[in-house]
Parts: sequence; structure tokens; C-alpha cells
Amino acid sequence: MDRKLLFFLLFGLISGNVSAQVLIGPTVGPNFSWTSFDDKDMNDVYDVRPVAGFHGGVMVAFRVQKRFFLNTSIIYSTKGKIIKSDVDPMFRNQATYKYIEMPILYTAEFKGTFGSGREYKWYFGAGPNISYWLGGKGRMSSSEHNEMVID
Repeated sequence: MDRKLLFFLLFGLISGNVSAQVLIGPTVGPNFSWTSFDDKDMNDVYDVRPVAGFHGGVMVAFRVQKRFFLNTSIIYSTKGKIIKSDVDPMFRNQATYKYIEMPILYTAEFKGTFGSGREYKWYFGAGPNISYWLGGKGRMSSSEHNEMVID
């Protein structure tokens, strides 16, 4: 069979009339991240504080059914950690990490009323978040480093 004929036959079988609205736009916002330890002894020794970061990118959403959407984004984000020690008051470990992320969410839309007939919408979504670590930088200081004259 001729390759062109096979291509058009297959393309004809898998194509159809689709009418959908695709929403494309920017996504920007703040985020907070922090580290947690599974070991209970580490929680007693170290004080973990949240770090402010940001994310920005492009979002694409389209309606799958009447109240269900599929959302995905390509996002550049920064996250980090600040760890201080209760034992060594000079100990501080601060790091900032950079990521490219792609969350894929299947979202449901819900409507509600507020006050005298004012309507609002809220969304609930779930799905994976694929992240690629680009790199990071940090700084650590402690009394041990000061004793050995290490910056």
C-alpha cells in the first residue's frame, strides 16, 4: 500500500471534529518551602524555618467536561531551606534551589453562593508535579568553621 494513502487513512481514523476552548496565560506567585526531618532526634537539635520563594511561567487549561478541566504549566521556581541549631547558636545552613516544574492537574469546578445571591467558584484538583532540579547555592556557618578559620 502506498505510504501517503496509509498516512491519510490513519489520520482520518484518529481525527475528528473537536471544539474546545484552550485557555493560555501567565502564572506568577509566591511560595514557601521548608525542610522536615523524619528522625525525631534531628527535630530536637535543629530549628527549621520556611523560606520565601517565587514561581512564574505559562499555564494551559482546557475544559474536558462541563465542570472538569485539565491544567498544566511550565514553571520556573525557587525553593530553599534555613536550618539553625539549638546546640550551636552560630550554626546556620541556608540554601536556595532552582527548578523547572510541570504540574498536571485534573480539576473540578464548584459553584457556591455568598450572602444575597453572590456567586463564586472554587476548584479542587489533583495530579502529579514533575520537577527538574536546575541547581542551587547556599551558605553554612558554625562555630566549628570559625575555630578553623573557614568561611
